[in-house]
Order: sequence, then C-alpha cells, then structure tokens
Amino acid sequence: MSHQSFSCLTEKGDRHNETTGNGPLLAHPNLDMFTPEELLQQMKEIRLRTILKEAMKLNNQAMKGRFEELSAG
Repeated sequence: MSHQSFSCLTEKGDRHNETTGNGPLLAHPNLDMFTPEELLQQMKEIRLRTILKEAMKLNNQAMKGRFEELSAG
C-alpha cells in the first residue's frame, strides 16, 4: 500500500495563494514523481475506498429502515 499522499504532487513554484472568482487555483500534479505501478496502486486504493463507502452507506440505510420498523412496532 502506498503511503505517499497526493498533497506531495505539487511542484515548487506553484501559486497556492492566488485565487479566482471560483476559488483557489488547483496545482497541476507532477506525475513524473510516481511510477505507473504506484499510480495504479493509488487508483486501486481509491476505488476500494469508494466501494467500501458505498457498502457502508447501503448498510446504514438498511439499518435505519430496520430501526424505524422496530420503533413503529
């Protein structure tokens, strides 16, 4: 599992403090800092987290429904 955070993707000299009417500027990531394998691993981790979040959301909805059934009865 990769422990390198995405916050380290910014390059020196990026203008972090400038803002536009739509909010702060986003720095362009320097993808040369990561190997293709590391990028793929990060994508897999993000996908897994997304799947787990969705599963937790569905479980919470089911539990809420069950609680409401038991409370009404």
